[in-house]
Amino acid sequence: MATLPRDHGKLSVRNLPATSRSARALRLSMWPGCPNAVALHGCPCAANTPTSSICGRKAPLHDTADELCTVASGLKVSVDDILLGAKASEAAIKTMSDRGMLANYRIVHFATHGTLAGELEGTSEPGLILTPPAQQSDIDDGFLSASEVAALKLDADWVILSACNTAAGNSDKAEALSGLARAFFYGGARALLVSHWAVNSEATVHLVTSAVGAIARDKALGRAEALRRAMLGMIDKGEVHEAHPAYWAPFIVVGEGAAR
Repeated sequence: MATLPRDHGKLSVRNLPATSRSARALRLSMWPGCPNAVALHGCPCAANTPTSSICGRKAPLHDTADELCTVASGLKVSVDDILLGAKASEAAIKTMSDRGMLANYRIVHFATHGTLAGELEGTSEPGLILTPPAQQSDIDDGFLSASEVAALKLDADWVILSACNTAAGNSDKAEALSGLARAFFYGGARALLVSHWAVNSEATVHLVTSAVGAIARDKALGRAEALRRAMLGMIDKGEVHEAHPAYWAPFIVVGEGAAR
């Protein structure tokens, strides 16, 4: 997960004064169940955690680190603002929120697995699967639910959710955007990048890095226009199969799509 300040300054999360409002980006990349965040491969879910049942059916997202690091490089984000593997935990996010650190970021970028309402055993809420702890607790069970997202203290111009079904409703019969997306707005986001269905990991990397890269090169470019150009790029210049809407169409910008 990573965050970007408005002026694209480079500041460490650890060393940022609480009063600083410089533009920053925070990126989080989670491999479900990866206990030490060292390897990108072979990260099975921890046993006996709420996320273990669904993680066993979801492969680790090996492309997410590449996606986040590419975006971070384009935005001149400090390595201290990139949380990979074990660092990308539910406890870390909540701690940053409680300490006011999360509100310092203008862009917050999650690259992980998203779940639909009722998809994860033990909860009816949609959410994001983060790296499960060795020992689960009330604070950290590896699953950041919509209600927990709504309780975060964000102040982000843009939250990027590189995950599946993040625009889905709060139940299988609810209207779109009533679940995880609405929760991020409640939490303090002004704009979101969300998906309407299950996304292809490699195509998502191409789309997100292209869109954010375009904004990094041209600060006057709005988020919606950057996404549109990234989609056209996949259609016109991507792999043959990437021209199919299944690869680029699930993502939409919701909220303030213009440049700030």
